[in-house]
Order: sequence, then C-alpha cells, then structure tokens
Amino acid sequence: MVEAALQKDGRFKLDPDSSEGKPLRLAIGTKRPEQAYIGLSFARSDDSPVIQTDRVIKYKSKEELKAAISTALLESLKELRVTVVELTKKEGALKTLLAYVKNESVRETMVESALEQIGEERDKSAIPYLVEALKLQNIRISLKVLETLGALKDRSTVNAITQFAERKPPEIRRHAIEAAKEIGGDTAAAWLFTLSTGHPDAHVREASKQALKEVEAAMKSS
Repeated sequence: MVEAALQKDGRFKLDPDSSEGKPLRLAIGTKRPEQAYIGLSFARSDDSPVIQTDRVIKYKSKEELKAAISTALLESLKELRVTVVELTKKEGALKTLLAYVKNESVRETMVESALEQIGEERDKSAIPYLVEALKLQNIRISLKVLETLGALKDRSTVNAITQFAERKPPEIRRHAIEAAKEIGGDTAAAWLFTLSTGHPDAHVREASKQALKEVEAAMKSS
C-alpha cells in the first residue's frame, strides 16, 4: 500500500509518513493481479469524522493502471466535494437554528431555510434545538418547526408539540395536529382522540378526527 498527502503546491507526495497531519490523503494498493484499490480521505481540522471514498479499479497494463488511477482519483474528488458541501450545509443549518434558540440576531428567512434543510436531511441531531425553538414566541417560525418535526417523525417530540398547542387559537392548533399525525404513535393518537371528542372548536375536532383515523390506520399496518 502506498500512501500520499496533498501538498501546498497541489501535488500528492508519495511518502509513507507524508499523510501525518494532512487533511487530504490518498492510498493506492494492489488487491490482486490486474486489480488495485484506491482510497481518498478528507479529515478536517475540527476533529470531525473522516470522509472516505473507496473504489477498486481493474487494469491489464501499467498504462491502463495509470489511466484508471487518474480517472478514479477525479471521480473520488468529485464525490468527496459533494459530500463536504452537503455536510457544510447541514452544519450551517444547525448553527443557524442554534443562534435562533439563543436569541441571537438572525433573519427569519435564514431560520426558515435552515429548518427546511433539516427536514430534507431528516437530521435528528437538531431535535433538542427544535424543541427549544417551540418555546419562543415567534409563531411564524414555530409553524415551520412543527412542519420540520413532522418530517423527522420522532415520537419523542409529540409531548413538546402538544404542550406548544395548549391555549393556542384553532388555526395554530391545526398545524400541531398535522405534525402529530405525521409522527404518529400512541401518544399522538391519545392526544388526537382527546381533541376530537372534547375541543370546543368544531374545526379542531374534525381535523383531529381525520388525523386520528390516519394515525390508527398507520399503526394497524405497521
């Protein structure tokens, strides 16, 4: 196995010890005749997990091996770049949400974009911040938080949703009902049943009734 690290001049230096302390590393080795392994790894300076791409390449001559390594390296670099970009977006979304929870100055549009990113990525590491965000008095953001929690489908968040919905007007409560429906489970079903049979607003009762039907159907089929 040959290891190398990216140098400041943009070249990989073939030296077994050159990868120490370097963020971008390359490893090439022969698995068996006419088959080789190439691995590219990227480690950031903040002790984050290493991002690794691996592939096996086939060749019949030294010339084919050189060409295959070049192609594999370019493909690995593209794959690595996409992964790093996605990871950076994910971390940026979490930082934005955390800033909002800490009452730091951050635009609502940025928070909404972060919440959308978290929902799309199904990033459950954001759940503690989402729960805290529900406690703040910004209805516009809270409704987006409910939507995000519904997308994450983590049943541990249902209690936070029901607590948020207490003493809220019917139009706000219906958003909480939708989130509980998306998450499902026994706790959501029990809350929806209570609303469907005892809430004073007819629209809330009807929305709860329909949501409860979907939750119970999902529970029976699972």
